[in-house]
Amino acid sequence: IYKMACCVKEPPPKEEFDLICVGLDKSGKTALLNSFLQDSLDTSPTTGFNIKDIHLDSVNLHVKELGGSHQIRPYWARYYGPDIHGVMFVVDASETDDSRWNLARQELRSVLDSDKLVDAPVFVLATHQDCAGACGEVELMERLQFSAGQSESRNGEIFVLLCNVKQRDTVMLALTKIANLLLVAHGDDVIRNDQADAD
Repeated sequence: IYKMACCVKEPPPKEEFDLICVGLDKSGKTALLNSFLQDSLDTSPTTGFNIKDIHLDSVNLHVKELGGSHQIRPYWARYYGPDIHGVMFVVDASETDDSRWNLARQELRSVLDSDKLVDAPVFVLATHQDCAGACGEVELMERLQFSAGQSESRNGEIFVLLCNVKQRDTVMLALTKIANLLLVAHGDDVIRNDQADAD
């Protein structure tokens, strides 16, 4: 019916990717996702987890956002596994408290060192770029003590993306980059799926 009515081929199915979104409390995780979905930026702390579906042109991102309080962070690892295609690690780039940077560095390191996430790319999203003194990519890597790209200890690469939740276009750009990087990272799987559909 679709083909007869539209006189065109049915669009190919979108690729589906499952991600987890982590970061300290008040880092901007919920606001970032809400900005894309055009929901309220006036958010309350996530006490467990939220699930958000991000629909882009050729990709659907299923994002499980985990709470960032000290009571919840020890349970993040329960959601790690080979079925996770990527990790969004959100950081408040305007943070002025050194102890918070230390905590963020420790939590990022635990993500990077997890055997269950060794193949998953990690996207470090630096929010609050609209605030005075917000650090850029180089300073962010210095503060969190990591290097972008691929390391010897893990297969998944690390990427830095800057955004401002008050400007949806910056969030859209960041999520689009994540989608494109996931397509590249899983290129062989995408090709195999297309071939299977053709068969």
